Amino acid sequence: EYVVFSAQKLAEGIEVKPEEISALYKEREAEFIQKEQRQASHILITVDPKAPDADKAAARKKAEGLLAQVKADPAKFPELAKANSQDPASAAEGGKLDFVTKEGLFTPPFEEALFKMQKGEIVGPVETEFGYHIIKLDELNPQRGKSLAEVSEELKQQIQKRKAGREFAEKAEVFGDLVYDQSKG
Repeated sequence: EYVVFSAQKLAEGIEVKPEEISALYKEREAEFIQKEQRQASHILITVDPKAPDADKAAARKKAEGLLAQVKADPAKFPELAKANSQDPASAAEGGKLDFVTKEGLFTPPFEEALFKMQKGEIVGPVETEFGYHIIKLDELNPQRGKSLAEVSEELKQQIQKRKAGREFAEKAEVFGDLVYDQSKG
């Protein structure tokens, strides 16, 4: 005589609550959802937030002049950024910034403006603690991925396997002890 003790059969009988599936989805959301990404270029005219009003006004006026030029001929954005931007990291690249998601990487006024824009749109001057920005949205990759409903069954099976693994280990130990005790008698 023998007994078949199967973790797979054990898993099939384990009940999983919807909130457990939802919690696992949230925990592993990055595996299922790629958040919207945006890639922009900018021209920064720096001004210290504590600078006199006259300095701020001069910086704003310069930014407004650059905005008018890039709106008149958007193809000149990289050229104008190289010549005028005071952002040392991006100026040499024509103002080009890396792809970002909305996660607070940029200062709030910059990020808010960036995530309201349409592809190809140019806005400014956007005031931040660094000065005035002219922003052009170059690329937009929309959010994509699988919804909770699409991966619900897969997650349910993973939870069942995890729970079954624990239960199997516990029952296997009890079963082993029982067999050992039976063999003595």
